[in-house]
Amino acid sequence: MKAQIKSQLRRGRTWLTVRPLHVKSVYWRVLTRIQPHNPWPHYHLAKAQLQQQNWSKAEASFRRCLALDKAIALAHHELGDVLQQQGKFEAAAGAYRQAIALKPEFSWSHHNLGDALRHQQDWQGAISAYQDAIQLAPDCFETHHNLAKTYSQAKQWQASATAYQKAIDLASQSQNPPFQLLYDYAGVLLRLKDTSTLSEVYLKTIDVDPEFSWFYHFIFWRTLKAEERLPEAEKAYKNALKQHPNSTEVYINLGEALSHQDKISDALPYYRQALQRQLAKPYPELAKFCEADSDRSDLKTKPDFIILGAQKAGTSSLYMYLTQHPNVIPALRKEVEFWSWKYRRGHDWYFAHFPPLPEGGKFLTGEACPGYLDFYVTPERIREFLPQVKFIVLFRNPVDRAISHYYHWVRRQQETLPLPEAIAAAKQELDQQGNAWDLPSNYLARGIYVEFVQHWLSLFPREQFLFLESEAFYQNPAASLKQVYQFLDIPDHPLTDHRKYNAGSYRPAEADIRQELQAFYEPYNQELQTLLKCDFSW
Repeated sequence: MKAQIKSQLRRGRTWLTVRPLHVKSVYWRVLTRIQPHNPWPHYHLAKAQLQQQNWSKAEASFRRCLALDKAIALAHHELGDVLQQQGKFEAAAGAYRQAIALKPEFSWSHHNLGDALRHQQDWQGAISAYQDAIQLAPDCFETHHNLAKTYSQAKQWQASATAYQKAIDLASQSQNPPFQLLYDYAGVLLRLKDTSTLSEVYLKTIDVDPEFSWFYHFIFWRTLKAEERLPEAEKAYKNALKQHPNSTEVYINLGEALSHQDKISDALPYYRQALQRQLAKPYPELAKFCEADSDRSDLKTKPDFIILGAQKAGTSSLYMYLTQHPNVIPALRKEVEFWSWKYRRGHDWYFAHFPPLPEGGKFLTGEACPGYLDFYVTPERIREFLPQVKFIVLFRNPVDRAISHYYHWVRRQQETLPLPEAIAAAKQELDQQGNAWDLPSNYLARGIYVEFVQHWLSLFPREQFLFLESEAFYQNPAASLKQVYQFLDIPDHPLTDHRKYNAGSYRPAEADIRQELQAFYEPYNQELQTLLKCDFSW
């Protein structure tokens, strides 16, 4: 009888190999009713449901299979997979342990156990599981990679670096390692202050993805400069242009590689070519001006507006919405950062980032750089060269802004302290300096808006500013945009899509942290409302 059943199952599996998934599900469901006490139809039904990503049904079918025969290691393993897909990580870990007890030589059960434990933040348990998997499958890239990430989460930086290097070596055997792998490895090397190896990794990222934008990653350029590797980066980007001759990003990266070597005159043509490619499809009539003589009197390359900030207050979204207006042409980069950190590069460098537009025409251009608002010398610099430019400022609840800023730095691998300690360190730095200016990494300082606005209003007339509340902008972007259009004197242009740009996700801060921040900012918020004669919702 058993032999007959096995024969039927073999014939069924052969017939099903070329059938659609829903047919397989029907077949195995019928067979579970014909042979309800045979675990294998339940197992194969669960497999089909797993492939259909019907997780709850697959879990039920695997459990029925195991209720009939607890010795099927693969059923325990795949039950663990289904449980992980449902976020049931503790139960998944138990299923993988059952699979390991029955079949300890199967490396993927150890690997997946590591995954389940990592989701529970059991770093040491996950590390042990990955190490067991590596003992069985020493050349598995995925296991070394996950081990590296877990060491990093456990802040065991040297062990993480070793695991990352092994994962990179394995990935390099067949192709270039994934860019994200190199990027994450770079974050670990940064914590180890191993700038020599870090520079090697950064150069490798250029080979893997020359179109990745490093424009705002100052650590990338600072490291290559310190290690005297910028000429190699320049050469790598020039080689990349042969493979990507129409890539805006490669031209910009090459311009940056030259600019960081103070080869400004050499960099300018690459920025212009980047602008030409950026404009070619949406504005072909403007792209041709990038080839024209830059001294033509009927063309302008100066911004008409600047979104000053605040950082993490919606500037990316506002700029993206604005540049969807047919009359607004984007700069080469949303944040050129010239009037703050890159002023020494000269005005020709700055103006090379803006499209040449007909003087007195319908088109406007501008940038959005939240680093300008709290950089003390910026307003004086701008007043000298752009006295008529218009300014837009978004103010977000400074409590939310500070927390968002912190998690943004965590994602960028520039912060390792827990939030309470990071806030305490920011307060100490602020107390030592005595004012909020020029502290771009300080989570508290950048929310003391009134100090910045007072200085700006002492140098520019109030009518050159439009102040908006971020919360109102988020709640009703169309209404805020209408205000912006009127301020810039351009026609209304309703949008159908108001997705958020550059928005981060993170868990809510503890109530005591929020209360501490609220108390800190309350007097500054009151001063700001008095200064601007308006009320904010926070």
